[in-house]
Amino acid sequence: MLNFRCFSHVVNLAVQLILKKIKDNPAVSVLASSEQPDLRLYADALENDPAIIEAGNANGYWRGTLPDGEDKIPVLRLLRDCPTRWSSTFKMIDRVLILYPAIQSFFQEIQISDITHLSIDSKDIDVLRDIHQIIEVPHAAQELLAAERTPALSMALPS
Repeated sequence: MLNFRCFSHVVNLAVQLILKKIKDNPAVSVLASSEQPDLRLYADALENDPAIIEAGNANGYWRGTLPDGEDKIPVLRLLRDCPTRWSSTFKMIDRVLILYPAIQSFFQEIQISDITHLSIDSKDIDVLRDIHQIIEVPHAAQELLAAERTPALSMALPS
């Protein structure tokens, strides 16, 4: 039986290539020059690279604002992307989507002009949700194969 331990690494490299191709796609410039403002904003968001939580949880600030009906945000830190770590991009985007209300609140509360351009708007979140959905399948395949002690061809090919 062949050993396919490198399959997760190959999937990770494929995801990195997909993300690069999305960003470098000539269609982005077409969207950027579109007459429709929503398409221009989407193209702009594609070009961007993506203590408040505890206080908001304590005073009920998030109640009614979270998409999953929860009233508290998990106390988590943002993650950094690392191209050599499997699924790090997926996990980073997932974490941003979870923490978006706190991130948005942070930028609304601060008035530091040096970093306000880094805030995330609704189009950025739309792009992140789309990318998250695209790379969710390779992430699931990596997770499935990583759970096996000795991934084999019979597992790698269907994944």
